[in-house]
Amino acid sequence: PFEVTLSGYGDIDTRFANIQSTDQVIIYPYPVKDVLYIEGVKDKIIQVYDFTGILMKEVICYENKIEINIADLSGGIYSIKVQGINDTITKKIIVVR
Repeated sequence: PFEVTLSGYGDIDTRFANIQSTDQVIIYPYPVKDVLYIEGVKDKIIQVYDFTGILMKEVICYENKIEINIADLSGGIYSIKVQGINDTITKKIIVVR
């Protein structure tokens, strides 16, 4: 769980109500079906592992936001590893079919 503080005026996009966030890395939607969005990943490596630890996808990010097509993955639980120069963040995602 995490806390979000909002200020200002505008509309809230409720499509991403279940966002996973660690520091400045944001992963959504959760659960995910076909496309996974990750923000806060400039100059980082993203790896997707299945529940047995097999590397399924690896992407090097040069921008702050990336879209990863996971339509070819089976439904289940996966680990997302975000590796920077000085830090590594690991989060779990659920892929639904």
